[in-house]
Amino acid sequence: MGGITTLAKASMEAYIRALGDELGQSASAATSSILDALGDAMIAASGTIYPSGALFNYFAGSFNFDDFPTSLTPTFDDEWVTSAVVIL
Repeated sequence: MGGITTLAKASMEAYIRALGDELGQSASAATSSILDALGDAMIAASGTIYPSGALFNYFAGSFNFDDFPTSLTPTFDDEWVTSAVVIL
């Protein structure tokens, strides 16, 4: 059970890499570059998240990334974001 945090972060990083292609990033791009591109795409779509909500805090704490567009009235609410970790 001690490795769940590491496994969850690795899973999220794999998901971010899968998004990279859609964001014009190569598979070998730095995670921060892909997150920058995701933030730019959010800005282009007028998308925002809470400035200190669960999603913002996850990326700030896990990836040291805090450049997503934020708003106190976000378009992407933290309640919309769920994830499950299944241990086989």
